[in-house]
Amino acid sequence: SGNYLDMACDIFWIGYMYVANKDYNKSIQNLTHSINIFNAHKSEHDILYYSTVYNLALIYKAEAYINMASDTNEQRFADSCKVYMDKCDTFFERQGQWTNYITDRFTHVKYLSFIGKYSEAIKLLSDCEKHLIGDEQHKEYHQMLSYIYEKIGNYKDAFEHQKRQFEYAISYLNDSTLNASADAKTGQALQTERLK
Repeated sequence: SGNYLDMACDIFWIGYMYVANKDYNKSIQNLTHSINIFNAHKSEHDILYYSTVYNLALIYKAEAYINMASDTNEQRFADSCKVYMDKCDTFFERQGQWTNYITDRFTHVKYLSFIGKYSEAIKLLSDCEKHLIGDEQHKEYHQMLSYIYEKIGNYKDAFEHQKRQFEYAISYLNDSTLNASADAKTGQALQTERLK
């Protein structure tokens, strides 16, 4: 159909799924392909949706690289992460896209933690706390703080954030269980109705 921007979006989602499955090499391949298509059709992606997906591709590529750096302890992957974080800049904050903004900030925190800039990571986390949405983001927030405080030897605060992380994890699981139960009951009711 010649709709290259939608194709770039589809390829982004494939790359995103590979990040979620921790297959970082395939993720980077797909996200690079998506970014290249967007860059080849730059004049066409003034529409906010396409600009958002383009910037998501940048930040998830950065995320894949920092996760590879953490897994291998190789600085070159952290350096690549920084390149893509810088390209994304403040897009999500300017657009008020707070869920994506948190994803971006958490990637920055992982990078700062990797290079040992723990006080900057703590400040960045405290700056974005007011934009956290839902139990899952709160859980990850406290998990990161627990990790950082443990790294700097502040075990009291590390333990406090570990407890908070656990509370949000339980809350998230309870909500997920309730939703699954409600979905199952709805499915049963629909099935019973169809059989009538």
